[in-house]
Amino acid sequence: MTELRDLLPQLAKEMAEDIEHFAHSFYLEDYLMEWLGIFDCILDFLWDSPEALQEATESIEEWLKDPKNPERLWKRLRDIRDKFLTEDKGEDKPDTVPQPYDSDELPF
Repeated sequence: MTELRDLLPQLAKEMAEDIEHFAHSFYLEDYLMEWLGIFDCILDFLWDSPEALQEATESIEEWLKDPKNPERLWKRLRDIRDKFLTEDKGEDKPDTVPQPYDSDELPF
């Protein structure tokens, strides 16, 4: 069985190709966000759940056979993270992007 660590160089290669292709494109930020999301999910899997890590590894292997859309992989990894990691903790994983404050909630 392939380990996730063995797939990281292939993921990095795909990311580099996307960034090279879209370096001067309006869509560069979108691709960077997708790749950051993918690696954020991978970090969660490495620290928390062997079952999630196994399913994520299988999903990444499958995606690498036809790596046309990193958003598709990011969505799949988020689904796995939600399935395994939020159930174990009994709470929702907070968004990594801070939400704006409501003016009525400001602490001062």
